[in-house]
Amino acid sequence: MALRKTLDRIRSNPDPLNNIGVLAEIILPILRDLGWETADPNEVHYKCIKDEPSNKKISIAFKQQYGISVLTNGLEWWLRLLPEQGVNQDRVFATIIVKKDPIKQVIYNLETFLNKNDVMNGQSRQKARGILEARKEAILLAKELPSIWQSMLSQPDSKLVDLLLERTHEKLEIYPRKLLVKAILNATNLEKLRQGIPSSIRLRGRKYDVEPWRYENMLLVKVAEILCELYGQEFLDRLLTAKATGTGNPYASHNADDLRLATKVWADVYLETDLNAAQTRRRTEQIMELMGLSPSDLEYLYD
Repeated sequence: MALRKTLDRIRSNPDPLNNIGVLAEIILPILRDLGWETADPNEVHYKCIKDEPSNKKISIAFKQQYGISVLTNGLEWWLRLLPEQGVNQDRVFATIIVKKDPIKQVIYNLETFLNKNDVMNGQSRQKARGILEARKEAILLAKELPSIWQSMLSQPDSKLVDLLLERTHEKLEIYPRKLLVKAILNATNLEKLRQGIPSSIRLRGRKYDVEPWRYENMLLVKVAEILCELYGQEFLDRLLTAKATGTGNPYASHNADDLRLATKVWADVYLETDLNAAQTRRRTEQIMELMGLSPSDLEYLYD
């Protein structure tokens, strides 16, 4: 693959000394691999702009009707959706860090959003719109869902209560009274039920703060980091040899490219975090089991 070879060269070579080097050694080869006639001003236009007093970047513009442009210093690419009717300013929908992002991620983003055919037929613009809409929706949900959830807990409807009754029976083998469940949901001394997301965890008697954003994946990463601290190389050896049941996919690797979504947890060890909420919780339990710990050794705190 031409693009992969170009990126491997860029990632292994020293950084260019100036904008001419950036353009010749990085930008033009990447664009050519993506199908662009880089010498044709009717296809691609370059402009050097001053972003900060001592920081210059190159703006890359394609034909206006394609709706996509790029601002880059060669090693970082900011992909922008150009203004449309009713929109006052262009918007960054993706950022590519050529030397730091996993190579598969760099290739995917470049080919998905800057491939000539996809830009020209409008697919890139459509995907960019989708990303920005999803981001807008996520911001709205992050703002409003806590209050919606609080309202549901303070005035629980029958569907929520019935679901909780079923889950309680599955775990405790009892069916509590509905009035008691409603009272507990609305009890001020059960703040953890209102919040739903812990502010910290306790593992092996020690308390650790956790990030609430993308909580599930952050919990998995945090527990892996804690186990690295507690058990050192013994845990890393077990983590690196563990495989997912059924698929045989590794839990972790020294090479980020071996994983679908890699997150560094220790030195050169990367953890697989391309998991949904249920898979992430199970994987958290599994990496604890590697060291003989059970789910009960992990305590959620809501202070």
